[in-house]
Order: sequence, then C-alpha cells, then structure tokens
Amino acid sequence: MIRDNYTLTNIVDQVERVYQDIYVEKLRREMPVIMYHRFIDNDEDKNVFAPYIHIDMFDKHLAMLKKQGFETLTFEDLADGRTIRRLEPGKRYIMITVDDGYVDNLELMLPVLKKYGFKATVYVVTGETFNRWDVETEQKERELDIMNAEQIRELSDSGYVEIGGHTLTHPRLSTLSCEQQKHEIATNKKELETIIGKPMVSFAYPYGDHNEESKQLAESLGYAYAVATDSGPLKFHQDRFQIRRIAVFPKTDVFGLWRKVRGNYLFRKMKK
Repeated sequence: MIRDNYTLTNIVDQVERVYQDIYVEKLRREMPVIMYHRFIDNDEDKNVFAPYIHIDMFDKHLAMLKKQGFETLTFEDLADGRTIRRLEPGKRYIMITVDDGYVDNLELMLPVLKKYGFKATVYVVTGETFNRWDVETEQKERELDIMNAEQIRELSDSGYVEIGGHTLTHPRLSTLSCEQQKHEIATNKKELETIIGKPMVSFAYPYGDHNEESKQLAESLGYAYAVATDSGPLKFHQDRFQIRRIAVFPKTDVFGLWRKVRGNYLFRKMKK
C-alpha cells in the first residue's frame, strides 16, 4: 500500500492537485478554454446552427488576446497530464478550440493563427463530408463542407493546429448504446490518427452531450482529455474528461470576448 500510494510521483501529483485547487479558488480565476465553430468572410456564408464568426472579427479577437499578453496552449502541450503548467508564473494562457472540422478552418482560420503566432485545437468529424446532423432537420440547414483527409493533414502539418476527435457522425452520444458510442469514438480516432500520422490527445463530445460511459470510453480508448461545452467543474484540472468551455457566438465582439477571457467569467456566470 505504501509503495502504491506514496511513490514520489503520487506525492507530487497530490501536491499539485491541492495547489491548483487552492490557487484557482483563492483567485477565482481559471485559464479560459474558448470554443469556435465556423469562420466566414461574407454574409452569404451565414448559417443557422453552427455558431460562426466573421474572419475580420476573429482577427480582432486574436489581436486583443495578443495585446493582453495571452499565449496559447493546446492539449498536446499538456499531454503528460501536468495541468499545473497552465498556472505558470508570469504567463497568461488561453486555449482556442474549434469544433466539427469545416473547410473554412483551413482556408480562413489558419492564416490568422499564423499571423499572431497562436495555436488551436480543431475537433474533426470523419464519417461525413458535410454537416448532415444539421441539414437533416426541420429547419433544413444548408450543406457546409467538412475537411477531407488531405485538408486535415495540411492543417495538422502547419504546426499551429492540434487535431482532436469528434466522432464519425456527430451524434448525441448519451442516446447511443455503449457499443455504438465506442464505434463512433474509436473509429473516428483511428481514422484521424492514420491521416495525421500520430496519436491524438483530446476529444470533444458533439453538442457537449455525453454520459459516464462516454467519459470512460474516451479515457479507455487512449485520450488524455475530453471537452464538453457548458458542463463540468469550473476548475480545469478537476475532471480531465469533462472540461468546460466558453462559447463564442456571431455577436461576440472584441469587448464581449474580453469579458469572457478575463479569467473569472465562469465564476461570475455561475453566481447568477
């Protein structure tokens, strides 16, 4: 029992968890993890469901983050499980995440990331060529292209983007059986890792929807982290398989984003 529980590694892990708990609770501040979906460069590309942002506003977002002294982390940077790195003294970190894997992520987003030297994590669906999950609804969303293998590889090889898993067909995982969930998550992971030529570190639940089986599967299939949307602890390190994110919407201007990334946004929001 002593050997299993009191190794140097276990002791360091316990001390780091306590430190993170106290640090974040005392300051009521946490590293923001923000969530985008689509990027457009003209009003004709607006859609109903997947929140979009005009690429000019995205440029302004990153300019503000740069001016405020932010640096970006991806989950690959925390692949060793040392979440305490986000609290490094003298640093101000943020995570930029992007869901679904639309072609505009490569064509519009990537050049802006390069311009500011920022990194992002893009979660990609591999079993669809377009946003079927939104198109086949009563509202009849128009079709939006999902990246193909060559485009995914180009985005990954840029050095500015971590590719993450996002299932085959973008289902609500909590409505599926355990075997169906496993097929969606595992096959998507295998396909993406074949494309990018390396293991993936993080996964995003479509719609943020999941149950305990989803979390257990993400971990057992080899992911180190999984992100939700508006669920999960306020403290990043407390549940690596239900990390809470802050959504960016079409009307999120520079001031709106500044409010969301100050560090205490979620703490103030949960008080209301």
